[in-house]
Amino acid sequence: MPATLLDFSRRRELALHASIVAAVETAAAPLGIATLIAGPFARDLHLILRNYLHAGNEHRLWDDFLDWTQEDDFRYEIAGAQMLGHDVRALLDEESIYRIVGVLSEQADPNIPARLPSEMDADEPDGERALLDAMLSGVLENWRK
Repeated sequence: MPATLLDFSRRRELALHASIVAAVETAAAPLGIATLIAGPFARDLHLILRNYLHAGNEHRLWDDFLDWTQEDDFRYEIAGAQMLGHDVRALLDEESIYRIVGVLSEQADPNIPARLPSEMDADEPDGERALLDAMLSGVLENWRK
């Protein structure tokens, strides 16, 4: 019986999932998750972080996260990245949260040379660090309270 396009798509999806799981399981290696995210995925992450608020989430900023807008250091342009961090945290188990926090902390730190911000946008790595830091803030907000 010949394989259908659906069969092929499902096998491809399973293979991709297995590859990602394997890569995440080696996150403790020196290059770990940062390497997984860097490269071709870095530009995708840039687009997601920059556009998450405007991808059907803007109303949530005013409905669910109004307190963020009242903070002295509120920056509308990175609020979507913070919201994404909040949303991602809800999907992860404790171990995964620790891994993500470790990667985001390292990649957002201006005192540590980091590959990801430069690969997200070589012309504006400091802006990318701000997005990663905002995502980290969203992941950490109300965690363990």
